[in-house]
Amino acid sequence: MNLPNSCTSLKRSDDVLRLATFHSHNNLRDEAELITLKWPAYRFLSPWRCNLLFRDAYNAQIAAMSPRNGDGSLSYLGGISGKLDMRSNNSAHTQLHLARQHADRTGMPYDEYLRFCFDFASRRTRDFVPRPNQLRPNPKSEAAWSSSIVEYWTADRMYLSLVREPHLPQFSQENGRDLPAQTSFTETLIWLAGENLPGLSTLLGNFVLSRRWMPEHIVAHRFPLALEKAKADADHFKSLGVYVPEPLHVLDDGELLQSCFGLPGINVDSDVTCKTCPAKNACEMLRTQTLNSLLRMRGTSEPVAERKRQKNRERVARHRLKKTEGQNNELTKGLAS
Repeated sequence: MNLPNSCTSLKRSDDVLRLATFHSHNNLRDEAELITLKWPAYRFLSPWRCNLLFRDAYNAQIAAMSPRNGDGSLSYLGGISGKLDMRSNNSAHTQLHLARQHADRTGMPYDEYLRFCFDFASRRTRDFVPRPNQLRPNPKSEAAWSSSIVEYWTADRMYLSLVREPHLPQFSQENGRDLPAQTSFTETLIWLAGENLPGLSTLLGNFVLSRRWMPEHIVAHRFPLALEKAKADADHFKSLGVYVPEPLHVLDDGELLQSCFGLPGINVDSDVTCKTCPAKNACEMLRTQTLNSLLRMRGTSEPVAERKRQKNRERVARHRLKKTEGQNNELTKGLAS
């Protein structure tokens, strides 16, 4: 896979440059692993776009829980939309980014994850909405959180969320590239099929015959009887508007850029996800291009780290100046006496 030259690719380049400018590259390192864990609808969006979706979902959850005035307006205009400047490096921006990464680790859609978080917080008698840095367990709540989220995010809930999800052509068989985001999703669907045995033929009708997310030859080997039943029922369900095959939609390489594509901070030679990724070389090309652009525009390839180093230098200089002034004062007093 070569570095694509398309409008989509240029937008991704812009997003990667923003992320590398406003975030520590250490905070971008986990994105390679997250493409195999996060909800499928987010796996081909840049982390920048995912952060925006997470911010909107967070504010929507606050609006849904906030009491309203008599005229229908919100009585609490909290949230982070007014305080979060996505064009600069600030604590709210970083907290949102890290909270979104934690949501991705659960594999849940952002609205489902936030609904769980807000409900979990309310059951612990909190009288305020959780801030982005509170959207994950602390050491005291770790055990309760873990058991609660397993009870909430069941295989049935995952299946229903996938059914409600608009078609994702990045996972259709005509666009298969053996990308980690695709192969891991196939593994998840195979697992889900095993968990959904009573309604297995319905699941296969959706994800094999209609959306083509699951390879038919693998399904035929694992679930032959259920696949035959799904095929036998297909004509009947099509007449009801169910299992209607999605139109073929062949995507170009620029539309199949995984979330981690080109991000600084990821070592493609040592990261487990990157080692077998077909996009590895093109990814490294964009990463090098991004670092060169930062060096040319900012004078450093890692602006956030350089700002921290600069603040440390200024703090040390102030300390030394204060110490020198104190020594001079003592010397002056000694001479005067």
